[in-house]
Amino acid sequence: MKKVCLIHQQQGIGDLLFIQKIVRKYSDDGFEVICPILNQHKIVRQYFSTESARYPLISEKGVLLETFDFAREHVYLVTQCETHFGDSLFTKPIDAGDFVFLALGPSYKRLPGDGIMRSKYRLAGIDSTGWQDFVTMKRDLAGENSLLKLLGLDKNSQYTLINEYSSNGRIEIKDPGDAIYMRQIKGYTLFDWLSVLEGCSRLVTVDTSLVLLAEVFLKKNILAYLISKWPTGDPSYIGFQPDLALPWIYARHASDLKLD
Repeated sequence: MKKVCLIHQQQGIGDLLFIQKIVRKYSDDGFEVICPILNQHKIVRQYFSTESARYPLISEKGVLLETFDFAREHVYLVTQCETHFGDSLFTKPIDAGDFVFLALGPSYKRLPGDGIMRSKYRLAGIDSTGWQDFVTMKRDLAGENSLLKLLGLDKNSQYTLINEYSSNGRIEIKDPGDAIYMRQIKGYTLFDWLSVLEGCSRLVTVDTSLVLLAEVFLKKNILAYLISKWPTGDPSYIGFQPDLALPWIYARHASDLKLD
């Protein structure tokens, strides 16, 4: 029987992308990785589930919607790590014999010096460098090509891909004249936009999971602008800026952008 690695993460899709190097490390070491995710992010399972990595669903209130090995222990440890922030036990992997527990979600509260994102790797004892190389997906090329067709795009199209939305709502970004705006389209997922992302001649986005996807799929020579999602202008990207490899152009406000 495989030893189990329980991961407490349950934040956004960007976080799940970022921790894939940790997931891979434990999978390669012979663990079955179980990482419960919010029901609203269940589409992730279609793209990231493997024989050694599962993503059971939980509700917004943290209630398990599906069972798995050591589910009771997982619930107990999540409760403890989310309430006992002074407990140093959760600053490293907890090896319980039959399973290992990683409290990645609240890691920044115990390891604040490492930032919101890098603290996850500090807790796991893994170097975050090159995390982009460990994001592998089962892409739906039929869905991606269908969306390209719907948007009237082909391999010769020149356009600026703009995303105005994040978990904090919408920040309006002025159309520079050649914009394709990301939006929810019935029948298509976030991941169906990957070919649109790969084909753009410029990217402008607020701080959201698209930034992590761009790190994996956007060509290095494409101009990419990253805008803080906070309306106050405080730089929301500070916590993960050291782990971004693309030459991002940062802006605190959309009005700071100089787009021709």
